[in-house]
Amino acid sequence: MTALTLFQGVSGGLGVLCVLLLRNIVDSGGAFRHNTVPIIAPAVPQISLSAVVRWLQVLARTDIENRFRQRLTGNILRKEYTPFSATHTAEWLNRLTNDTT
Repeated sequence: MTALTLFQGVSGGLGVLCVLLLRNIVDSGGAFRHNTVPIIAPAVPQISLSAVVRWLQVLARTDIENRFRQRLTGNILRKEYTPFSATHTAEWLNRLTNDTT
């Protein structure tokens, strides 16, 4: 989670840098040919960091979902068996897997 926060902060900082560079290009009259490198230089790392941030978000989300499922399954297994015996086990597993995704 800390890495996700760090990468989001750096990605946001690069986004602000891109905006400031584009503002300077617009203010200078749009000399785009001379300012291509300053635009691309922060944009490429920002795109790469965005991919890393997305991967870390998916990783964190799946970790949270797996912890929730383990906790829920553990709580269900510690409960008394009689109320659960009225419903088939396959139906419970189907509900657990389909409702939490």
